[in-house]
Parts: sequence; C-alpha cells; structure tokens
Amino acid sequence: NIDTLTDEIAQKDKAIAKAEADIAELDKENKQNLEKFAQIVRTMYTTGSADMFGVLAGSADFYDLMISSEVVGKINELTADMKKLDSDKKLLETDKKDLEGKKTELDTQMTKLLSEKEELDGLVTDAESAKSTYESDYNKYSAAVSELEDQKSNLQYLINVSEADIEAYE
Repeated sequence: NIDTLTDEIAQKDKAIAKAEADIAELDKENKQNLEKFAQIVRTMYTTGSADMFGVLAGSADFYDLMISSEVVGKINELTADMKKLDSDKKLLETDKKDLEGKKTELDTQMTKLLSEKEELDGLVTDAESAKSTYESDYNKYSAAVSELEDQKSNLQYLINVSEADIEAYE
C-alpha cells in the first residue's frame, strides 16, 4: 500500500511538472503573440486605422486596403489565439492545483501509513520480546520438570531397592 502511494505521488509529481512546463510554454507563446500584436497595433496606429471600417475608409489604394485588411485579420486571429491560450493556461493552472491537492492528500495518507507501520513495528518488537521471554521461561520450567522426573525415577528406584531388601530380609 505504501509502494502504491509512493508510485501515485511520483505520478502526481510528474503531472505537476508537465503542467508547469505547459504553463511555461503557454506563457512563452503568449509573450510572442503579444509582441506580434504590439507590432500590428503600432502599424495600424501609424497608418491611422483601427477597425475594418477604418481600414476600408482609410485605404488610399487597393494595395493599402489589402495590407490593412490583412493586419486587421491578423489582429482578430491573434486575439482569438490569445484568448485560447489564456483559457488553456487557466485550465492547466486548475489541473495543477487539483494535482497538488491530490498529492497533498497522498502525502497525508503516506504519513499516516508510515505512522501505523511504525506502531505495528513496535508491537511486533514487543511480541517478539514476549515470545523470547516465554520461550526462556518454558525452557527453564521444562528443565526443572525434567530434573524432578529424574529425581522421581531415582526415588522410585530407591524405593524398589528398599522394598526388595526388606523382602529379602524378611
């Protein structure tokens, strides 16, 4: 059971590390997208157009219209990407918190199991000590019983010899 918990904790640690790496990657992508977005906004600011109507109205010629509409399209695309990245980041952070909570729970279970194991080890040590004491006492009493049986046999022999001597004397 302790090994299972150790494995689960290791898996949670790996999942947390992966979530942290994913968050770092999303932050990197977000930063890159922000830089692109800033470039596009600067370009739009310098051209003076901020939305599709402004692009259509402010275009001097067809080429300017194409460039400006492409810039607006990129802004919309980057905005959608940034929203998705932000959503993914929040989801990963939530998953990370969940994993950390589960890891904490598993750590608590592990601590409890180790405490119980330590207590049981103490009981085993006490039982082994009691067993050793009982075995020692048993051996001591067995030796005493054996000695008494030897004495009884000797006394019985002496009684039998004495009775034989008495019969022979009579």
